[in-house]
Amino acid sequence: MRADREIDFHGHTREEMRDELDHLWTSGVWAGLQCVRVIHGRGAALWRELQHWCRERGLEFHREHHGGSTLVQVQRHGEPRSSGPPNRPLAGLASLLPHLPPEPPAPRRRPPPVPRPSSRPEAPPPPAPDVEDDHALFEQAVRQLEREDPRVLRKRKGAG
Repeated sequence: MRADREIDFHGHTREEMRDELDHLWTSGVWAGLQCVRVIHGRGAALWRELQHWCRERGLEFHREHHGGSTLVQVQRHGEPRSSGPPNRPLAGLASLLPHLPPEPPAPRRRPPPVPRPSSRPEAPPPPAPDVEDDHALFEQAVRQLEREDPRVLRKRKGAG
């Protein structure tokens, strides 16, 4: 079977993969697609999580022969391709069951990585500039320019 899209989860945790799959499923990114190749690697952790995720949504999936990826049929059988987003099968239930609380939105991004403690000591911050020293240097430069001949200054500047 040919995949319409491919997504690679090498290096992701199960939670990161699930969050990203939930985001792609609810955002309509896969609307109109029939099949998506999910690359999860040959380990068991992501493969099991993907199986669980597909079964929760009633999606068919087939692990490819090399074992490192799975084809997920994101369009359910019996749904025409032009019916709109195939990944919102329960969208109309809210009107039928108004007593149920709305579903919380799926997280959109992974949390930022936790900074690792450094074995090197941090360098001290650079000293703050001393405004009085800057002012003294400026005054010294002005006095030096005042002593120079204006013709020499113009020549040095290139205007004459």
